[in-house]
Amino acid sequence: MYNRVKSFNTLVEIVVAFKANETKFIELQKQQWKEGLRKDETPIGQYALEFYSIMKANMNSSPGFGFMDLILTGETIGSLTVSFKRDGGVVFRLRSDRHKLVEKYGDDILGLTKRNQISITSDYVLPELMRAFREKTGMQ
Repeated sequence: MYNRVKSFNTLVEIVVAFKANETKFIELQKQQWKEGLRKDETPIGQYALEFYSIMKANMNSSPGFGFMDLILTGETIGSLTVSFKRDGGVVFRLRSDRHKLVEKYGDDILGLTKRNQISITSDYVLPELMRAFREKTGMQ
């Protein structure tokens, strides 16, 4: 059993667990955009024109009146990707033809809030990691 535990490659299994939950990462990023939040939980921005604020509030009231969201543009949603680094890092990207959003609103529109990082780790990644550990080591 010691050899099975010793051969368990934690870094590789973390990346596997992240990839198994790739859609959850993207769903959480989309939800943050719907709520109008950056990764530091501050608002993405405010609309300058009141009539536009009213129109957007009728479409999505989640961010609060006058605050921006990025979810309502289908092009944005379709261009979101996520990748995982061997060290456990998570990288969100918009395909290159959508980089204008990052230029306009900043890099911090990409990435999960601390609350969402904890949620996805405890609800999805850790259970997947534990399942792999039990499976590969034979420990229950």
